[in-house]
Amino acid sequence: MERTNLFLLCLILFISAQSSVVSQSPIFILGAFIISIIIFFSRSLVLDKFYIIFTLGYFILSIQYFFIFDYVDTLYIVYFYVLLTYAYLTIKILKYDFFKIFHQVVYILAFISLPFFTLQIINYEFTFSLVGIIQNSFSFLEFNNDVFANNLFFSIESDGAMYR
Repeated sequence: MERTNLFLLCLILFISAQSSVVSQSPIFILGAFIISIIIFFSRSLVLDKFYIIFTLGYFILSIQYFFIFDYVDTLYIVYFYVLLTYAYLTIKILKYDFFKIFHQVVYILAFISLPFFTLQIINYEFTFSLVGIIQNSFSFLEFNNDVFANNLFFSIESDGAMYR
């Protein structure tokens, strides 16, 4: 159970950081959502009454939006609802362990990113190319390669990073 909780937290951090084109992929997010649903029901948890009311309100507002503006992007509404539900399910599964695990993971990731940050201050171009090696090696990971570089632990966006 502890490893599952750690996995779920790392997954939600990866998706919320949106540092990679993989983390922004609707297929990846849908996969993470399905994993959360499976774990949620395997632990015999139930949805809160508040979330059921929230769901009804969300879709009622979406229908009203359609009648007011004569257009609604249905896929976006469903996609955003899946993101919200994914976050809700993950936090509901983790309960208060969310904060304990979050603290530990962020602490470790901060220590991992310190050398990259220091190197970025010393030699920006070298760090940009070093961090972007994996991203530039695989075509499906390419995402704004001229202004954005990332790996699993560190991201650089050249619009503001070179002025540090």
